[in-house]
Amino acid sequence: MEAINISRKYLRELQSLRLSNVSSGEGSILRNPLNGKEVLKILHQQNGLYLSNKLYTLNSLYDIEDALDNDSFVLPNRLLTVDDKVVGFTMPLINGVTLADILFNADIDIKIKVKYLKRIGAILDAMASFRKEYPQSNWYLNDLHERNFMVDLDSDKMYAVDLDSCRIFGNHPFLSKYLSSFSPIINHPEKYHSNFCISCGGDFVADENADLYSYAMLVIDFLYGARINLASEEEYYKYLEYLKSVGAPQELVDAWAKVYTNDNNVNFAPLLDSLPYFYEKTDRGLYLKRTKGM
Repeated sequence: MEAINISRKYLRELQSLRLSNVSSGEGSILRNPLNGKEVLKILHQQNGLYLSNKLYTLNSLYDIEDALDNDSFVLPNRLLTVDDKVVGFTMPLINGVTLADILFNADIDIKIKVKYLKRIGAILDAMASFRKEYPQSNWYLNDLHERNFMVDLDSDKMYAVDLDSCRIFGNHPFLSKYLSSFSPIINHPEKYHSNFCISCGGDFVADENADLYSYAMLVIDFLYGARINLASEEEYYKYLEYLKSVGAPQELVDAWAKVYTNDNNVNFAPLLDSLPYFYEKTDRGLYLKRTKGM
């Protein structure tokens, strides 16, 4: 993987170019003044096992790029070094907004929001197809959440970003918003796997069930108005019953009900076409206001 080297002084000067509309818990995202089509990600942790695992992940993504016949993924393209020490990497700039900006904007029609939520399912299907062709890749998003998807408003295309925290080949687990040991998935070790020796912030090893779990939590969080993955199983199933009572179709509720069972999770994207017909009755956060006074 190609590397570009800059001075420490120049790196300090770049801090004023931090992008305000994107964020990452692992580093700072900066505009590249030398290339308007790139951004720089400066890692917070720049040494030890974490950096070794990050470099392994970045090089693995670089290795699969030629085989990946899909442009919905923003892959890192060059390492960034200061005095020959890796401090981050570059990646293509997406001129747009995050999926979170769309979901939580009350002025955007629910049908538009559903369009983008369904595209997550299409991205997961594309990854499943890639794994069938290249099973050794073990490629999963891992940190699947609403701020790790960007929408280019000019082309109306959605991209998966921040892929340097994905699971790929034999890397160690990185932190994931929804795959948390504080979630009820900790009670289902046969389905969600935490039996690994080395972690780089992650509590679980991402796989298809894990990515589909995160997908479900993203959509249900949007309706629930809070982190449903941190609620008890009892509360989760009570909320599913509430959704059914306000018009959510049984097939969609059944798909979401699988996440805390021994059944494999399913890609429910086609079923989201029903969401506009019951969304207004859910009134994001209304359930919490009624039941918990929040």
